[in-house]
Amino acid sequence: MRLPNRLWWIGVLVAIIGLVAPVSAAPPRNNIINVDQFGDAKDLPPNLLSDEEIAKIDRLQNGASYPLAISEISPDDTAVLISSSEGFAFLDITTGDTVPIDTTAFDIFVPLPFLGFGSYSWQDESTLGVLAVNSFATGNEDALAKLFIDRFTGSISTFAVGIPDQNFGFVSVAPNLTSWLIVREPPSATEQSAVGARPFTVRHRIALPTSVASRMNRIELPARIQRQVDRLRQRRPDLIARFLFQQQEDGSTVEVTREPYNLFLYDATTGEERYLTSIPYASTLLNDTWTSDSAQLAISFFGVPDAEGRGFYNGALFSEEIYRDLTGNLPPRQNPIIQNNNTYVIDFASGQTQVIRPDPSLGAPILEAHDW
Repeated sequence: MRLPNRLWWIGVLVAIIGLVAPVSAAPPRNNIINVDQFGDAKDLPPNLLSDEEIAKIDRLQNGASYPLAISEISPDDTAVLISSSEGFAFLDITTGDTVPIDTTAFDIFVPLPFLGFGSYSWQDESTLGVLAVNSFATGNEDALAKLFIDRFTGSISTFAVGIPDQNFGFVSVAPNLTSWLIVREPPSATEQSAVGARPFTVRHRIALPTSVASRMNRIELPARIQRQVDRLRQRRPDLIARFLFQQQEDGSTVEVTREPYNLFLYDATTGEERYLTSIPYASTLLNDTWTSDSAQLAISFFGVPDAEGRGFYNGALFSEEIYRDLTGNLPPRQNPIIQNNNTYVIDFASGQTQVIRPDPSLGAPILEAHDW
């Protein structure tokens, strides 16, 4: 019997549909291999990478050293001091060559930058200088030392430096290492606190959106030297506390003066001391910068508008006023940072001081000494 043409085409169409109908796909083969790294070596699968590639990856992951430049460029624009967890060296930026530093002296003399205070300064084209704490000092006359590091040999020369007494705090050290800006308590306050010495500053943990939190990068010290720094902090907390406004490891701590203090210029070579001015209660350092010849200093502080009739300016109050400032709810006349944002420009030879401050009524930007 012959089917009609229409039925024949229907049959062909059904057959085609059957061919293209979806079929349950078989799951792909699992290619995951579980490896017991503590099992026998003979049971481990072969390495996919060559031994050279494996060694390279291991070196990048576990043996990498991250050097950090910790000094200004040398006067001839060719060398800089670098630091890493492996040690210290001078890097010649034109050739890439390095000269390691003999760090034996650091077992006795701890450079102030290791404590988060001060910086290195070039004395000439071949010598880098830094002030250091003598870990084994027996008195004020040898409490500190000048370290001179030769960039071509890596050797270190040391010279003892005395401090006037214990009743002062370091604020800034000039590039020549012997011109200092220090604070002292007013004479009346000194007489009242003679029974027990108190620290000059107190620290508060707050979120501070200023350069106070990032004045310098923390350097990574070799383990041996870090242990020496830790021992010094434990052995001489009284002396370490004299170096004010130390850079903290975290960016949420601000250090402020406990009382109003007097600023003095001190010459460690002659012992001469000269009064400059006073800074108010709860002041903190923004930044300081010296001319290369140590003849002039510019230093910026900020603080609270008025400490009269109020309790101690604690961290909660700092945070509250900073929050009001960030949200636009703190008038300029009440803003502690703007009201007491003072920059002092000081001539070391004469002691002449100029005070520069932004107009507080206009809510001017914060003024910070940065460079000469």
